[in-house]
Amino acid sequence: MIKRAVVTLVIVLLSSTNIYAQGYRHIEIFSINQDKVVKVVQSTSEIQKLAVNYLEGIEGVYGKFDPVPSNGYAIKIPLESPVKIQGRWLNAFVDEVIIIFPEQEDPFLMIFENENRLVCFTFKGNTDALLNSLDFELNTTFELISN
Repeated sequence: MIKRAVVTLVIVLLSSTNIYAQGYRHIEIFSINQDKVVKVVQSTSEIQKLAVNYLEGIEGVYGKFDPVPSNGYAIKIPLESPVKIQGRWLNAFVDEVIIIFPEQEDPFLMIFENENRLVCFTFKGNTDALLNSLDFELNTTFELISN
């Protein structure tokens, strides 16, 4: 079951087509529980800045062997232009960041490095600001509430 969820998440996130409308990239919110994209949101400069701040706020490597939770959400944010991140934990150009919101843990970042190597990091940053910008919230049972 866990392997299926990991494979499905990786396939969806790697092979999903980027949606373009008037030159803007869109953010995809993927429900791990439902195994599908549940919401698509147009990116804004505020969301772009938040994503870059999360990348700059990397605190360490996410320590779990299997980083994909069985319940929760993944928010895929394509960056307008690649960002060079140089730090203790990451030295790469990043053009997309995936924020994983596990059901009973703090969120973490999932990034595909230069050679499509998957790495996960803990980070500091206010994810409430991101959730507000995306116009959705997660309730205590971790179901998506769209406004």
